[in-house]
Amino acid sequence: QNMSVNQKSALLSFAYNVGAHFYDSPGFGTITRAIAAGSNEAIAEAFHLYVNPGTSTEAGLRRRRQAESDLFLS
Repeated sequence: QNMSVNQKSALLSFAYNVGAHFYDSPGFGTITRAIAAGSNEAIAEAFHLYVNPGTSTEAGLRRRRQAESDLFLS
């Protein structure tokens, strides 16, 4: 799939924060499937799943994932 600069940037930000080898790794099935399917809306939604709920970092991760999702869709 051809991606815009913003889409690539959002995925690079995500990969930088969760680990460069996230694609097709355990725990990253939803975003892997969305990327493989080329569904922009599903990719943008999938960012929001990776926020470590219940931890002290959750609020910051929610802000980061929203920013990545917004960038991906811009």
